[in-house]
Amino acid sequence: MGQFREFLKQSGYVPESIADGTGGYGYNPQYDASKSKRGDAFEGRDVRYSWQNPGFAQTDAHPVVNITWGDAQALAQWLSKKEGRSSPPTP
Repeated sequence: MGQFREFLKQSGYVPESIADGTGGYGYNPQYDASKSKRGDAFEGRDVRYSWQNPGFAQTDAHPVVNITWGDAQALAQWLSKKEGRSSPPTP
């Protein structure tokens, strides 16, 4: 999570869930999953939730959660440029 925070600070990138105003998914212990279509423990997208607030405690030592594929790609590109390395293409 700390690496993602640093990426945002240095690059000025705005996560998609914030930029489009939809928010992220979040854990809420009072949420009744049995009443949802998906039946999972996470509420649908809401502006209350983001990579900074997934609904449970996290520190900078934890991996970032609640980001989109596009956010992850932007982070990877930034990190590749910063480190001067890239991963090999997948077959």
